[in-house]
Amino acid sequence: MSTAKVALIAVAGAAAGLLFTVIAVAGDERAVFVTLALYVGGIALVSLYGKFSRRSAIEREARRLGMSFSRKDPFRVLGGDFHPFLRFGTLPGSQRVENVVWGVRDGREVRAFDYRRPTEDESIRYSCAMVRIPEGWPSLLVRRHGPLDVARNAAGLHGQEFELETFNRRFEVRSDDRRLASAVIDQRMIGWLLQSDPVLGFQLQHGWLLAWMPRLPPQELERALTMAEGFHVRIPRAVWSLYGDGSPASPAPRAPRP
Repeated sequence: MSTAKVALIAVAGAAAGLLFTVIAVAGDERAVFVTLALYVGGIALVSLYGKFSRRSAIEREARRLGMSFSRKDPFRVLGGDFHPFLRFGTLPGSQRVENVVWGVRDGREVRAFDYRRPTEDESIRYSCAMVRIPEGWPSLLVRRHGPLDVARNAAGLHGQEFELETFNRRFEVRSDDRRLASAVIDQRMIGWLLQSDPVLGFQLQHGWLLAWMPRLPPQELERALTMAEGFHVRIPRAVWSLYGDGSPASPAPRAPRP
């Protein structure tokens, strides 16, 4: 949550609290309920303002980059079985993709979008970017270790390991094809991944490379795209030779019809 939004909610809460105290002392119960309703409504308005403000800012940034924009997901990204979305289904309210941007950059078909998943405390929010790769490649997941990985490792559920122990401590690598993983995660890629903050993970799946990271400000839309492109350009040429041709894009992609 942004500093401005927190400040607005704090001010609204302080004002409502003061009014609530005055009314409670006066003994007017109906006014108490009105005050509470106004407070809840104020928070909702602040949230809506933040949502529409972000949407407008991303749309402006998309225009600046010469890319297309949609407030909804025209590509059905959640149906792609990507790791950060896989466990939570597509039931209404379970997770959402919005503020989708797409186009061609340096000959590559790319997309970017906001991802949100409600939780008991506060929604999990990611900025995501995608780059087209050949459709037939095996899947590959490269992600930073999380708090649950200690238990998984204790149970023997290790990913593929590499020579540099620093990399193994920070990242989990899994693939349907160990040869692909070894080819992609070479010394050059390892060095770059160790410097790839704030990205949480990358995945090759169903003809796309996905990168996801904590939610970035709208003006950093290009940064999300650059991180996904950074992984893409470092995939060794030998991988393209072994698994498919490496020039996937050209005319500007169109959004599918709803």
